[in-house]
Amino acid sequence: MTRVVMNVRYVRLSDTEPPAAPRQLRLGGVGARWVRLLLDSEDILSATLEGLRPAGAYTLRLTSANHVGQSPHSDPLMFTTLEEAPTGSPQNVRVRASTPGELHVSWSAPSQDSWNGELLGYVVSWRELGGDGEMGDEDGGAGGAGGAGTAAVRGWSSAELTVAGLRSFTRYALTARAYNRAGAGPHSPTLYATTADGVPEVGPRGVACEALSARSLRVRWAPLPASHAHALRGYDLHYAPLHAASGLYANKF
Repeated sequence: MTRVVMNVRYVRLSDTEPPAAPRQLRLGGVGARWVRLLLDSEDILSATLEGLRPAGAYTLRLTSANHVGQSPHSDPLMFTTLEEAPTGSPQNVRVRASTPGELHVSWSAPSQDSWNGELLGYVVSWRELGGDGEMGDEDGGAGGAGGAGTAAVRGWSSAELTVAGLRSFTRYALTARAYNRAGAGPHSPTLYATTADGVPEVGPRGVACEALSARSLRVRWAPLPASHAHALRGYDLHYAPLHAASGLYANKF
């Protein structure tokens, strides 16, 4: 029924066909855009929005329309999309040798638009270059036991880590990653650093002694492995006579 005002004294009423079922929906407030969905059936009661940002907060409003016009908006609906692993890596990553067997790593947070959620911290990974402790090039594999590892640092504002327990005067490859609840992001570009030199970690091997005369001895030993012989200046030989004590020989230095 349609009501038409003719003048101030009377009105004319006329019958009209009922409006057709709604044929389109409008979703408003999605980011800064309107998304319009055309429906093929009045039975469609759901829609999928794509192209949204991970961990993004949105406002949604729904309207229906037919050939007569558009309905009022529904009440705004607030929602947040799920998190996704970060798409950016830590920036300005730097590595320097500190004390023997330690490397100090520092970085800054990735750009915030690549966090894809709440940034929880960082993971630093390292591996020793070369096989069996030998110095290798940047494409060398990890060394022996303890030649590779990872360490996590919590907090998006964390910006440094000291990696300890490494071998002295040894070359390492290091990377850093940011992570959130959905997982870890890409590795930063690989950096290479050599730990500071320290005292030799092993002593001479294969030490043997033979008598040359009643007053002289010859002592022989094998050279240190190449991985422990860097900057080696020489050897110190200590000896002392033994004396009998209760039938046993004892060292006397």
